[in-house]
Amino acid sequence: MTPRPWHRAPPIAIFPAMPLSDMHPQAASSTPKPAKAPPRPPRATHIRREPGGTRVTFGTATVTTRKPARAEVEHNVEASTEALRRAGDRLARPGIRLPARKNVPLFEADPDRPGGFLRRLNGRTERGILENGRFTVTD
Repeated sequence: MTPRPWHRAPPIAIFPAMPLSDMHPQAASSTPKPAKAPPRPPRATHIRREPGGTRVTFGTATVTTRKPARAEVEHNVEASTEALRRAGDRLARPGIRLPARKNVPLFEADPDRPGGFLRRLNGRTERGILENGRFTVTD
């Protein structure tokens, strides 16, 4: 039986030598392609409410949830109400506190002069304005 031509060993050089830019078009200089838009989040294709929970389908994926027990809902409502009360006490106080550090200036708006600033640095308070991005003492 004679070997068929495609069973023979392939030749060592199939193509003549080509410059790199001809073999790899992306290596050649070309105009950049515009960036693709980010993928959109999947939309629910089917929502079915059942007595024990809900079933939501996104394409080929299906997520099934159970309906929480009444005691679990009441516990979560109490926990979130308490967390909101704790956060509300902090949110009700105006302003923020920044700790003073050595050689780090803290700036704030001057309440007496519109466009003016107060600079607190190493225990000293100075009044001034910003000129060309630099603080200039006026008083």
